[in-house]
Amino acid sequence: SKTTRGTSERTTWSSTAPFDDPGDPEEYSDEKEWMRIKREVRDEQRDYFYDEERSFREDDKVFIGARGMWPYGESEYSTVAWVEHQFMEEFTVLDFNEEEFEAEHLRLLNERNGQWMDDTMNLTLWLGQGCYETRKCLVQDLGRCENTILDILPLGFTHEKPKTMVPRSRENLDLKEEYMVPVGGEVNIKCIEPNQKISEDKWDNNPKDQLLTVTCLPNLKFDIPAQSFPRCKSYCPAPQRLWNRTMMENDILPLQEAYAMDPSLPFLVATHPDIGYKQLEPNDYTGLTLNTNKTDPNEEYWVGERIYFICMNQTLGVEEGDSNEVTFKCRYDGVYAVPDNNTWPECDIKTTTAKPPIVFGVKMSLENTDAELDDYMKWKDYIFMQSQGDVEGLFWKVTIPCGIIILLLFIMCLLGTRHDSLLCQVCNRDYEVKQMQNYGHKDYIYQ
Repeated sequence: SKTTRGTSERTTWSSTAPFDDPGDPEEYSDEKEWMRIKREVRDEQRDYFYDEERSFREDDKVFIGARGMWPYGESEYSTVAWVEHQFMEEFTVLDFNEEEFEAEHLRLLNERNGQWMDDTMNLTLWLGQGCYETRKCLVQDLGRCENTILDILPLGFTHEKPKTMVPRSRENLDLKEEYMVPVGGEVNIKCIEPNQKISEDKWDNNPKDQLLTVTCLPNLKFDIPAQSFPRCKSYCPAPQRLWNRTMMENDILPLQEAYAMDPSLPFLVATHPDIGYKQLEPNDYTGLTLNTNKTDPNEEYWVGERIYFICMNQTLGVEEGDSNEVTFKCRYDGVYAVPDNNTWPECDIKTTTAKPPIVFGVKMSLENTDAELDDYMKWKDYIFMQSQGDVEGLFWKVTIPCGIIILLLFIMCLLGTRHDSLLCQVCNRDYEVKQMQNYGHKDYIYQ
């Protein structure tokens, strides 16, 4: 809002008449109505003068507003405050009529005789009843932010703004445009992939919804952060939501949202191969349970972060190893890398002080060494035979058959390079026909 000071002429009129006595407050429906009547100043009790040109009333009265003394001068001043009211509703040109709103607003002003009444029972403010007559009060649509910036968001992002087409005016309903957000309206920006969310949510009032909520500002631009724009990052749901099939059946998980929102697609259960979620509750025979000291069952985890399982009997080791704990990562596709059902590792009596990954690595190393040793011995025998000469008749078994094959291929190539060769004549009947048709013409060349 903005406030301006305007000078006015001195006048001898003053509102010295007493207020009307409204009577007992219990006779009225509420305290506000009683206060309004108690403080209300009738027309004949207000300062006014007659001016046919300036008045908007039928009786040509022009009322003088509240007055006060300016402490730094001798002149009297009245203060006029212009206030902009914004009605935040998703109105279209079909729902909102400016003329009807103006008439209703004017009716309310006349009903209160220009007095302001709020929850604080403030009656010291007066509203100008003639602002519509002087056209100082204007009713118009709020400015709207263009959709262009929302269509060029960084890779991996999308928005939740409706893309419906709405009429531009009441006069031409066939002229439509894509819906634009009005000043003060908000739009949620989110990641396209259902298993991703923004890496940091610090630009709006809800830091836990993992949505970037932007507002359409009075400069007709969205307050999208120009620097340090967040990025989309994969995450896995809270372990509690995936603990068993019963929990998953009573929930709609991130990878299921696309199927739940599109009625044309069949809804798939969480463990369906196209969804990919796995039950996090270990089988009973494993003796494992979630380690709640290191894993919060109600917290979501980013890609690469681990969830921890521990043997219920902590004297045992996972797969007979030294550690009683096993971990699984959150994968890029938003699914925990836990084993399939009935393939979980088991807790058993420890038989080694080495951790299971170390034991597995040693076994793999031994297998690779054995394979390399076998290859070495084979090549050693082959090189030894080569150094002793052709002890196995390799010349007759290899060299002679290969030479014959190469010779036959060479002869076949020669037979196929001329049109009059026997091979071409057998395969190409067109050559023989044209030779008969042009018999005796020495200048004929087959092409």
